[in-house]
Amino acid sequence: MKYFKCHPYRYTKFFRSFQHLFRYTPAEEILNKVMRYVEKTKLKGDYLEFGVYNGTSFISAIKFSRLYKLNDMRFFAFDSFKGLPEVKGKESGFFKKGDCYCNIKEFRRNLIQKKAYSNRVKIVQGWFDKVLTNNKKKADFHINKASVIMIDCDIYKSAIPVFKFIKSYLQDGTVLIFDDWFYGGEKRAFEEWLKQNKDIKVTEFHKYGWNGNSFIVNLNE
Repeated sequence: MKYFKCHPYRYTKFFRSFQHLFRYTPAEEILNKVMRYVEKTKLKGDYLEFGVYNGTSFISAIKFSRLYKLNDMRFFAFDSFKGLPEVKGKESGFFKKGDCYCNIKEFRRNLIQKKAYSNRVKIVQGWFDKVLTNNKKKADFHINKASVIMIDCDIYKSAIPVFKFIKSYLQDGTVLIFDDWFYGGEKRAFEEWLKQNKDIKVTEFHKYGWNGNSFIVNLNE
C-alpha cells in the first residue's frame, strides 16, 4: 500500500482499470432492479420474454432471479427463431426482415453454456400471430400469472399479438419491460392497447439505456 500512498493517481488508475468488470449493461441493470422488486414485493409469477434473440437478456433474467432466490419462477422464451418478419413503413428505417436471427439450437446452446438451462425453462418457437392464441394458452403453456414480461419484438405488427396474449396473465405489480421503447413499434402498439383496455393502468418504473423503458401494471378491478 505504500506504493499507492505515494502515487494516488496510479491508485485511482489501477482500480479504474478493473471497474468495467463490476458494471452491468443497461439490460442487466434493469433486470437486476426488476428481480429485486419482485423479491421485495413477494410477487409470484413467471418470466415471459417475447423476442429473445441469442438469449442475452433471458440469461440475465435467470441469473438475477437466482440472486434473489426466486426459485418458483419459470421462464418462457418466445421467438420465431427466424429473425424478424417482413418490415414495412417507418420501421423499415430501423429494421429489416431477418434481423435478430438466432436459430433455436444456438439459443439453447447459449443457455446451456451459461448454466441457465433447466426444467424451469420453456422455449416456444413460432411467429407470434400463430403461437400466441387462446388454444395454445390452454394446451401448451400452463402459465398462471406473470411477474415480469420483457417485450423485445421490435416492430408494431409483432407487438400486437403479444399484448392480446398477456392480458390474462397480468396482476397488480406485474412489470413490463420494453427494450425498444423509443424507436420501432412497441410503444405505439402498447399505447393503442391501453386505450382499448381501460381497466389497465401503468406506472413508469425505470428507463434504461437510451432505448428502454419499464412500467408497473395497476389493475382496476
